[in-house]
Amino acid sequence: MKKRVAIAGFGDTGLLVAIHLGRDYDIVGISPKPCLVSGQELGTRLTRPQAWKQDYLMAYRRYKQLDGVRIVQGLVSAIDTTRARLTVRLHDGAEQQEPYDALVISSGASNGFWRDNRIEDMASIEGRVDDTSRQMEQAASFAVIGGGATGVSVGANLAARYPDRSVRLFYSQEQPLP
Repeated sequence: MKKRVAIAGFGDTGLLVAIHLGRDYDIVGISPKPCLVSGQELGTRLTRPQAWKQDYLMAYRRYKQLDGVRIVQGLVSAIDTTRARLTVRLHDGAEQQEPYDALVISSGASNGFWRDNRIEDMASIEGRVDDTSRQMEQAASFAVIGGGATGVSVGANLAARYPDRSVRLFYSQEQPLP
Protein backbone atom coordinates (compact mmCIF):
# COMPACT_ATOMS: atom_id res chain seq x y z
CA MET A 1 0.00 0.00 0.00
CA LYS A 2 1.35 3.41 -0.99
CA LYS A 3 1.96 6.04 1.67
CA ARG A 4 -0.36 9.04 1.46
CA VAL A 5 1.07 12.52 0.90
CA ALA A 6 -1.27 15.44 1.52
CA ILE A 7 -0.32 18.63 -0.30
CA ALA A 8 -1.88 21.69 1.30
CA GLY A 9 -1.84 24.21 -1.52
CA PHE A 10 -2.15 23.11 -5.13
CA GLY A 11 -0.80 26.04 -7.07
CA ASP A 12 2.34 25.99 -9.20
CA THR A 13 4.58 24.37 -6.58
CA GLY A 14 2.05 21.96 -5.07
CA LEU A 15 1.11 20.73 -8.53
CA LEU A 16 4.76 20.09 -9.42
CA VAL A 17 5.30 18.20 -6.16
CA ALA A 18 2.29 16.00 -6.96
CA ILE A 19 3.53 15.32 -10.47
CA HIS A 20 6.94 14.24 -9.18
CA LEU A 21 5.63 12.12 -6.30
CA GLY A 22 2.48 10.74 -7.95
CA ARG A 23 3.93 7.44 -9.16
CA ASP A 24 5.26 6.40 -5.79
CA TYR A 25 2.68 7.83 -3.38
CA ASP A 26 -1.06 8.19 -2.90
CA ILE A 27 -1.49 11.96 -3.32
CA VAL A 28 -4.31 14.23 -2.17
CA GLY A 29 -4.02 17.88 -3.19
CA ILE A 30 -5.99 20.56 -1.38
CA SER A 31 -6.76 23.87 -3.07
CA PRO A 32 -9.34 26.63 -2.62
CA LYS A 33 -9.48 26.89 -6.41
CA PRO A 34 -11.10 24.36 -8.78
CA CYS A 35 -8.15 24.59 -11.18
CA LEU A 36 -4.56 25.79 -11.38
CA VAL A 37 -4.48 29.56 -11.00
CA SER A 38 -0.84 30.06 -11.81
CA GLY A 39 1.23 32.76 -10.18
CA GLN A 40 3.19 33.16 -13.39
CA GLU A 41 3.19 36.13 -15.75
CA LEU A 42 1.47 38.91 -13.84
CA GLY A 43 2.21 41.34 -16.68
CA THR A 44 0.28 39.20 -19.14
CA ARG A 45 -2.54 38.73 -16.61
CA LEU A 46 -2.93 42.51 -16.31
CA THR A 47 -2.62 43.46 -19.97
CA ARG A 48 -3.80 40.44 -21.96
CA PRO A 49 -6.18 38.53 -19.68
CA GLN A 50 -7.54 36.22 -22.39
CA ALA A 51 -4.03 35.06 -23.32
CA TRP A 52 -3.16 34.62 -19.63
CA LYS A 53 -6.29 32.54 -18.99
CA GLN A 54 -5.49 30.31 -21.95
CA ASP A 55 -1.93 29.61 -20.75
CA TYR A 56 -2.06 29.94 -16.95
CA LEU A 57 -5.62 29.11 -15.80
CA MET A 58 -5.89 25.38 -16.35
CA ALA A 59 -8.14 22.56 -15.29
CA TYR A 60 -6.20 19.99 -13.29
CA ARG A 61 -7.40 17.26 -15.65
CA ARG A 62 -5.23 18.79 -18.40
CA TYR A 63 -2.20 17.44 -16.52
CA LYS A 64 -2.07 13.75 -17.45
CA GLN A 65 0.55 13.18 -14.74
CA LEU A 66 -2.13 14.00 -12.17
CA ASP A 67 -4.20 10.96 -13.14
CA GLY A 68 -4.84 9.14 -9.89
CA VAL A 69 -4.25 12.25 -7.75
CA ARG A 70 -7.29 13.17 -5.70
CA ILE A 71 -7.93 16.91 -5.52
CA VAL A 72 -10.12 18.41 -2.82
CA GLN A 73 -11.39 21.96 -3.24
CA GLY A 74 -11.23 23.60 0.15
CA LEU A 75 -9.02 25.21 2.79
CA VAL A 76 -7.03 23.47 5.49
CA SER A 77 -8.57 24.75 8.72
CA ALA A 78 -6.62 22.56 11.17
CA ILE A 79 -3.62 20.25 11.23
CA ASP A 80 -3.54 17.48 13.83
CA THR A 81 0.08 16.30 13.79
CA THR A 82 -0.56 13.75 16.56
CA ARG A 83 -3.16 11.89 14.50
CA ALA A 84 -1.59 12.89 11.17
CA ARG A 85 -4.70 14.36 9.62
CA LEU A 86 -5.99 17.61 8.22
CA THR A 87 -9.35 19.22 8.62
CA VAL A 88 -10.46 20.74 5.34
CA ARG A 89 -13.28 23.28 5.05
CA LEU A 90 -15.03 22.67 1.73
CA HIS A 91 -16.64 25.24 -0.57
CA ASP A 92 -20.07 24.52 0.93
CA GLY A 93 -18.82 25.07 4.51
CA ALA A 94 -18.75 21.39 5.44
CA GLU A 95 -15.57 19.91 6.87
CA GLN A 96 -13.83 16.65 6.10
CA GLN A 97 -10.80 14.87 7.50
CA GLU A 98 -7.83 13.93 5.34
CA PRO A 99 -5.30 11.51 6.86
CA TYR A 100 -1.68 11.62 5.73
CA ASP A 101 1.66 9.91 6.20
CA ALA A 102 3.54 12.99 5.01
CA LEU A 103 2.37 16.58 4.71
CA VAL A 104 3.65 19.14 2.20
CA ILE A 105 2.63 22.71 2.94
CA SER A 106 2.67 24.64 -0.31
CA SER A 107 0.35 27.46 0.62
CA GLY A 108 2.07 30.11 -1.51
CA ALA A 109 1.87 33.78 -0.83
CA SER A 110 -0.87 36.33 -0.43
CA ASN A 111 -0.14 39.76 -1.83
CA GLY A 112 -3.48 41.46 -1.32
CA PHE A 113 -3.81 41.90 -5.06
CA TRP A 114 -4.66 38.57 -6.64
CA ARG A 115 -2.93 35.84 -4.67
CA ASP A 116 -5.22 34.75 -1.88
CA ASN A 117 -6.77 31.71 -0.29
CA ARG A 118 -10.45 32.41 -0.85
CA ILE A 119 -12.54 29.51 -2.08
CA GLU A 120 -13.74 30.36 -5.59
CA ASP A 121 -15.38 28.84 -8.61
CA MET A 122 -14.13 29.30 -12.16
CA ALA A 123 -16.55 32.15 -12.98
CA SER A 124 -15.36 34.12 -9.95
CA ILE A 125 -11.70 33.64 -10.86
CA GLU A 126 -12.25 34.68 -14.48
CA GLY A 127 -14.31 37.68 -13.35
CA ARG A 128 -11.55 38.91 -11.05
CA VAL A 129 -8.95 38.56 -13.83
CA ASP A 130 -11.15 40.59 -16.19
CA ASP A 131 -12.01 43.21 -13.53
CA THR A 132 -8.33 43.83 -12.78
CA SER A 133 -7.54 44.20 -16.47
CA ARG A 134 -10.37 46.74 -16.84
CA GLN A 135 -8.87 48.71 -13.95
CA MET A 136 -5.58 48.84 -15.85
CA GLU A 137 -7.42 50.10 -18.94
CA GLN A 138 -8.82 53.02 -16.91
CA ALA A 139 -5.51 54.10 -15.34
CA ALA A 140 -3.88 57.28 -16.63
CA SER A 141 -0.39 56.15 -15.56
CA PHE A 142 1.34 53.28 -13.78
CA ALA A 143 3.85 52.98 -10.95
CA VAL A 144 5.45 49.55 -10.65
CA ILE A 145 7.20 48.98 -7.32
CA GLY A 146 10.03 46.47 -7.47
CA GLY A 147 12.77 45.82 -9.99
CA GLY A 148 12.79 42.04 -9.90
CA ALA A 149 11.64 39.78 -12.69
CA THR A 150 7.94 40.30 -11.94
CA GLY A 151 8.21 44.09 -11.69
CA VAL A 152 10.20 44.37 -14.91
CA SER A 153 7.77 42.06 -16.72
CA VAL A 154 4.77 44.02 -15.49
CA GLY A 155 6.37 47.32 -16.51
CA ALA A 156 7.30 46.01 -19.97
CA ASN A 157 3.82 44.56 -20.55
CA LEU A 158 2.11 47.78 -19.44
CA ALA A 159 4.39 49.91 -21.64
CA ALA A 160 3.72 47.67 -24.66
CA ARG A 161 -0.05 47.58 -24.10
CA TYR A 162 -0.43 51.29 -23.24
CA PRO A 163 2.33 53.15 -25.16
CA ASP A 164 0.57 56.49 -24.65
CA ARG A 165 0.70 56.25 -20.82
CA SER A 166 3.46 56.81 -18.32
CA VAL A 167 4.92 53.62 -16.79
CA ARG A 168 7.44 54.18 -14.02
CA LEU A 169 9.50 51.42 -12.44
CA PHE A 170 10.71 51.99 -8.87
CA TYR A 171 13.42 49.73 -7.45
CA SER A 172 15.85 49.85 -4.53
CA GLN A 173 19.00 48.49 -6.17
CA GLU A 174 21.36 50.35 -8.50
CA GLN A 175 19.57 48.78 -11.42
CA PRO A 176 16.59 46.51 -12.00
CA LEU A 177 17.18 42.75 -12.16
CA PRO A 178 20.41 42.89 -10.08
